[in-house]
Amino acid sequence: MCSKPSSIRPTSVLCGIMDLPLLPILVGTLPVAFLVVPTVLTGSFTYMSSEVLPNGEPEFPWAGTASTMCAALSAMVMLGFIVLAAYHVEQTMSTRGEELAALPIDEEVKIADEKEVAVTEAYQEVTQWKDLPKFAQITLLLALASMITSCYMIQLFQDDAFAEYQLTYTIDANLGGDWKNLVKPIGFVAMILFAASLCLLSLFSNWAKIKARRLLASRNGQPQA
Repeated sequence: MCSKPSSIRPTSVLCGIMDLPLLPILVGTLPVAFLVVPTVLTGSFTYMSSEVLPNGEPEFPWAGTASTMCAALSAMVMLGFIVLAAYHVEQTMSTRGEELAALPIDEEVKIADEKEVAVTEAYQEVTQWKDLPKFAQITLLLALASMITSCYMIQLFQDDAFAEYQLTYTIDANLGGDWKNLVKPIGFVAMILFAASLCLLSLFSNWAKIKARRLLASRNGQPQA
């Protein structure tokens, strides 16, 4: 299984856990080549497009166009796979619905799903904006402002935020031997704001989860933590 493309390893591993025969698995996963081939070509042409001659001209001027075409083809193949999967799932559910309904339900999974739904509903309830305390609202607003500011700084001042670095560059030759030279002062500020937004959002999320658990505990008559 280790020699197979990474995109089919989860499926192959699951088939192995289920102790399914090897040959049908190998044949059934062959269509993934239609996705693997253009994806690999996209990466190869992207690398080739960054190669330059001693005079500064691109060595493969056509590689950029080829990379774009292969990337578009990869996206089309992926979309096609998704549509086909959805179609066959719908067909199976409509033609073999009774057979599927007759399958026994895993009680442990059912209980876990019900708990997850209850927690999600409680989380949504305690995070209604009008019911949030001031500190929670301020935390969310600060997280939003930090994220928006970070994104706009990088988009509007990209050249002032990060040094130019291409696929064929090296840290020693193009960054003075220090990888930190890749990020300029504005870039550091943008990254700090981004990290701050994640921390604030995590703080809010943890607070909301505690509130949701307490709400569920009170509804179930359990002592609150």
